[in-house]
Amino acid sequence: MDYSYKNVKGIYEHVLKLGMLSPPEDIIAAWMVFKNIDRVSSMLELGSYLGGGLGMFNQLLTATGHADVKFTGVDSLEFIGAKARQGKGAWYTDHFNRCLDESERASLAAFDTPNEATEWIQERTLRLTGTAIDLKCVLNEKELDDQQYDIIHHDYGDSVEENLTTIRHCIPKLKDTGIYIVDDWCTGAPL
Repeated sequence: MDYSYKNVKGIYEHVLKLGMLSPPEDIIAAWMVFKNIDRVSSMLELGSYLGGGLGMFNQLLTATGHADVKFTGVDSLEFIGAKARQGKGAWYTDHFNRCLDESERASLAAFDTPNEATEWIQERTLRLTGTAIDLKCVLNEKELDDQQYDIIHHDYGDSVEENLTTIRHCIPKLKDTGIYIVDDWCTGAPL
């Protein structure tokens, strides 16, 4: 896939298919960064949601010569499955309907463990991108072990204080030469 500015429409359509909420410009910027950094072996996604970002970053890293990256995804099962369970938490109702078919929404609602989220995201990523992902999901950043990451993508938090708390907790998990990306700083806004 062409990840340059010449393919904004194609990137947008691909991102939407995966269920990622970022604009194409974010993908282009990540592609530009990833192709200009040394070896990436691990990435932490704070706010794994439907796994679209994980799938997209997996593709971008592979396309820029960083194969076999080990991913860790963090998100609350109550948040991910809230729409499917008719609960509260996920404000992206229209987003669920655009990105997921009925069977995907039903399976999403049935998650009880992070392992089920891991398997679901792995299967969906492979099906939609053709690229397998090495992934482990956890429910919150406090469950992370002492692993350090080359890249941390911080894509959740509804308030400045919540975001600052996450940054304070996760910066020590970043390698000295690592990159910390903050996405959608405390917007908490629906699409």
